[in-house]
Amino acid sequence: MLRWRLLFGTLFIAALVLWCWLDAMVTRPGAFLLPLALMLAWLSTEEMLDMLNRRGRYPLAWVAYVGVLSTVVLSGITLFWPGADQNYIGRFGWLTVGLLISLLLALFGELQRYGGQWHSTLNVGLSMFIVAYVGGLMGCIVQLRLFPGEADPSDGRIGLLRS
Repeated sequence: MLRWRLLFGTLFIAALVLWCWLDAMVTRPGAFLLPLALMLAWLSTEEMLDMLNRRGRYPLAWVAYVGVLSTVVLSGITLFWPGADQNYIGRFGWLTVGLLISLLLALFGELQRYGGQWHSTLNVGLSMFIVAYVGGLMGCIVQLRLFPGEADPSDGRIGLLRS
C-alpha cells in the first residue's frame, strides 16, 4: 500500500513540475496554470458539495460551480484581455469582481428556491462559503502567477514558490 502511494505521489509531483515548466516556457504567464486551476476548482467544488450532502446540507450545485469557476476565470482575465489591467479595476481587482458577482449569484439562486424545508439561510451561507473558499483560493493562485516579479514584469513564479 505504501509503495503505491509513494509511486503515485512521485508521478503526481513530476506531472506538476512538468506543468509548471510548460507554463514558464509560454509567452503568456499563466496560460497553463489557469486550466489547471479551473480543473482543481471543479474537483474541489465537487468534493465540498459531496461532503455537505453527506451531512444533510444541500446548497444549489449549479450556483457553487458557476460561482467558483467564474471567480477563477475572472481572476485570470488578463490572459484573455491584455488591456484589462489598465482600467480602473486594475490587475488584482478582477478577483474581487468575480467574488462579488458569485456571492450575489449565490444569494439570488438560493432565494429562488425559498421554502420552509430547504433552510435557505444555511444554504446561502454554505454556497457563499464554497465560492469564497474554493474560488477565492484558486483565484489567488492564478493572481500569484500573474504577479509581476522584480527581474521580469511578467514573472510571478517566485510568488508561487514562496507560498
